[in-house]
Amino acid sequence: MNVRVMTDSGSGLTKAQAEALGMDYLPLQVTAGDSTYLDGIDLTTDRLYDMLEAGDMPSTSLPPLGIVEELAEKYEEEGVTDVVLITLSNGLSSTNSTVTAALKSHDINVHTLDLYTTLGVEWYSAQAAAQLAAAGVAPQEIVTRIAEAIEDSKGFLIPEDLDHLAKGGRLTPMAAKLGGLLKIRPILEVSKASEGKVDVWDKVRTT
Repeated sequence: MNVRVMTDSGSGLTKAQAEALGMDYLPLQVTAGDSTYLDGIDLTTDRLYDMLEAGDMPSTSLPPLGIVEELAEKYEEEGVTDVVLITLSNGLSSTNSTVTAALKSHDINVHTLDLYTTLGVEWYSAQAAAQLAAAGVAPQEIVTRIAEAIEDSKGFLIPEDLDHLAKGGRLTPMAAKLGGLLKIRPILEVSKASEGKVDVWDKVRTT
């Protein structure tokens, strides 16, 4: 059995960081204005913040299918039989199902799960998977252990700028203005309870 671990940029890792940890990497595509970037390759977190401060409203999409196919062909050449796939929530993206289908079309066994969240939990899960794979743990056992670890895990977000929520359609412009005046801060949750989607967990006064 020849096993590889694959994650996407929802983990917060760059391509270089993922490869240094022994993982293969799929960059989500980020579009701002007329330009499209590969997250974690030619787009950094600092650059993304600069875009937001400039008033841009970037959108994201699946990793390029060409990169997925290149990895699948590489796996065939190297005799890779199994892939442990760690991606962001199915409620946020169809990356997991798309990549799974692509790898299976190359007769590669895919072992995966729905994290119901992203970022910190995904980062932890991807690194844990890589460490377990390096230790010779069977792919399905890796997924089972990660599933147990994330069962009660949740992701929380606290947006500082309500205007961006309004631009993204999650708040009306009036609600954003009122919330700003009253210093209301929504605490957003991404978890199994929210079916892997962004939902409001609470609303508080001031950060």
